[in-house]
Amino acid sequence: IHGSPIPKIELVKTLLKNYKYSLKDCCLIGDSTNDFEAADANTIDFYGYNNRSLAKKHKVIDAFKIFS
Repeated sequence: IHGSPIPKIELVKTLLKNYKYSLKDCCLIGDSTNDFEAADANTIDFYGYNNRSLAKKHKVIDAFKIFS
């Protein structure tokens, strides 16, 4: 929905602020280190998806079947 040229860290910060989301109730699901950095900078949880290299350092989601 949102993207360049605004840095992802700022996009996440703006969404959290504008919608008054509780940080403890939020997580970012992403497929890149940039996604992790945006979550980390905004102190929300991060889950990697569709990128096995993220599994070395982060929690990952292998499939969304469990949510349906």
